[in-house]
Amino acid sequence: MQQVSGQGRQASRAVETARRRPAGLHTAHQEPARSGPRARRRRRLVPAALLAAATAAVAFVSAAPAGRWMADAVAAWLPWTSTEEVLVAAGFGLSEITVAGQRFTSDSDVYDCLNLNAARTMPALDGARAKSCIEALPWVASVTLTRVYPSRLAVTITERPAFAVWQATDQPTGKAMLVDATGRSLSPTGDDDNPQLPRIAGPGAPEAAAQLFDTLRHLPDVANRLQRATRVTGRRWSLVLTGNLTIELPADGEATALSDLIRHPRGAELLAARDHVIDLRSRFEIAARPATGG
Repeated sequence: MQQVSGQGRQASRAVETARRRPAGLHTAHQEPARSGPRARRRRRLVPAALLAAATAAVAFVSAAPAGRWMADAVAAWLPWTSTEEVLVAAGFGLSEITVAGQRFTSDSDVYDCLNLNAARTMPALDGARAKSCIEALPWVASVTLTRVYPSRLAVTITERPAFAVWQATDQPTGKAMLVDATGRSLSPTGDDDNPQLPRIAGPGAPEAAAQLFDTLRHLPDVANRLQRATRVTGRRWSLVLTGNLTIELPADGEATALSDLIRHPRGAELLAARDHVIDLRSRFEIAARPATGG
């Protein structure tokens, strides 16, 4: 029988142990880990690779409702970053905004409504809040927000058409405003600007003007000569026509009163008069008198 010395048995155990040791297992006799720039670069390779894989996964599902959840999960998995950073890295940063359709609405007001300081990414944008804010701007009738993934937001605005030039007082001078058919104030304007628009005056005139002009649309003999319609005490209209002719309308039944005037045997004569006041406030008669100072 072959005898093995104690020194030989120790050598055999060392060889067998080396065979069983998993590759890469560090022992106390291995040289210490290196430090310095090369080692730091090696340690960063793993997080960078993880972020690349994670952002690819986020990019794949970001168009779906699960996209934000996925970004949150990635941020939790990689504690050295945030959800917003993951989304930006995935290419979903809000980097381009186009605004179209507006003429009188400023881009800066639209950007303020988008709250771009807080909304750095597509998922962070509060679309409902932004839409409500933009539609509250004076000229805006409606707005559509279209997210063009990965990083562009298209804002399409439909503006309100100006309907009339309104002066808040019943005086022929003063600050004038453009208003729409619902009575909404749009923006200041000069009283001599926008000559194609009708002139209205007095408190409550913008809200009641649409109904008046719908009535006048069927009465061209009056509508074509109208210079200004003034709302009196918020209840009735006083119409000033060319030739310094004023028609005082009743609080109710304006269309009937005007039709009675036009059909009256002396209607054409009354409408042709200059420097007169035609008073239609009585249900039973048409009164005419010279204008004050006429």
